[in-house]
Amino acid sequence: MEWIDLIVIAALTLLVLGLGISMLRRKRAEEALAQQLAFLQILMDAIPNPVFYRDTLGVYRGCNKAFEAFMGESREEIIGKTVYDIAPEELARRYEEKDTQLFRSPGHQIHETVVQRSDGKRRDVIFNKATFEDAEGRLAGLVGVIEDITRRKRALEKLRHYADELERSNRELEQFAYVASHDLQEPLRKVQAFCDRLASRYASVLDSRGQDYLSRMQSAAARMQSMIEDLLTLSRVTTRGRPFQPTDLRQVLKEALSDLEMRVKRTQARVLAGKLAVVDADPVQIRQLLGNLVGNALKFQKQGALPEIKVYGKVDRESPPSAADGGSPSPFYHLHVEDNGIGFDEKYLEKIFQPFQRLHGRGEYEGSGIGLATCRKIAERHGGRITARSIPGKGSDFVVSLPLRQPAEAKEEATGIRQETSWTRNGLL
Repeated sequence: MEWIDLIVIAALTLLVLGLGISMLRRKRAEEALAQQLAFLQILMDAIPNPVFYRDTLGVYRGCNKAFEAFMGESREEIIGKTVYDIAPEELARRYEEKDTQLFRSPGHQIHETVVQRSDGKRRDVIFNKATFEDAEGRLAGLVGVIEDITRRKRALEKLRHYADELERSNRELEQFAYVASHDLQEPLRKVQAFCDRLASRYASVLDSRGQDYLSRMQSAAARMQSMIEDLLTLSRVTTRGRPFQPTDLRQVLKEALSDLEMRVKRTQARVLAGKLAVVDADPVQIRQLLGNLVGNALKFQKQGALPEIKVYGKVDRESPPSAADGGSPSPFYHLHVEDNGIGFDEKYLEKIFQPFQRLHGRGEYEGSGIGLATCRKIAERHGGRITARSIPGKGSDFVVSLPLRQPAEAKEEATGIRQETSWTRNGLL
């Protein structure tokens, strides 16, 4: 065999070996790629949200089990199809327009749209899409994750419906307030006027029984007048509320005590006030709230004991988020009105904040039973709450928790917080 033949044989041998090695490497690479794709599919199937990916022509190249279940079609029925094959033309055109925008500016895109399942049912969704590239760095397609927001949108629609109903109810409440303040009170004032005329002009004609009847009529009319006015006050907490503003609780307490000056003097009460904070509130309603609480403390006193009332507060930075601010953290200010009165059994705690609920007869203590219900409504309007601690015969401590700040309003932090450091007598406020 000549040397040329040997060279040819050697060359052929090397070529065969090279081809074998190349095929082996390719096979191993394909196996590795298949393993990676299988692992990727496992990861995708583990994602609870529907996931898919399409190439630049809009053809589906892969998806997970959640996408199959969401669309109502198998993976084999989806892969290889375009958006026009699995969606109505109107929706497919919408998807294509969004995909084109994303391919022109590769990156990330979020948008809300509608998806139609294979059974014809439509779902409101949010598409969260991002582009990806091939090994050579060329744009290869996009991957999308679907969030089904159908229930959320229906819930929002219900909330809007309830909001509309609440607005309508508030308008009706305004109308009720008008009727109560005019149509109901007018005949009542006439009854009171004629009772007064009977008492002044015909008292000598009436016997003792007639005078007793007249007195009862006057008392009932006055009680009815008081109840109507209290109901009006309760109904107007929300409908006639003023915007929140920085409110000095110390100044508001001073004004409330001015309203109660005669009762304070008559009962010889001692009202002690600690330094109070400035909070975002409706000052008129907070004055009403403090007036009701201090008024109750003056009313429900033990016989033979001089009333002593303490009004103080403290900040609780560990309090839960305010109901008024949508869940954003806001420290609460706990405003205490503490007395040494008759107290009550705490099993009646919820009852005392309900309208017209009383723990004592009208003969024992005056009032319509609306005051504490109004206090609760005012506290809730401010995103706060009211509760009480009490021991029968040893007094009560009413606690009104109010957010220091109302985030819906632009407030300056310069208003500051003043903690309780000393006591001041009511006359020196």
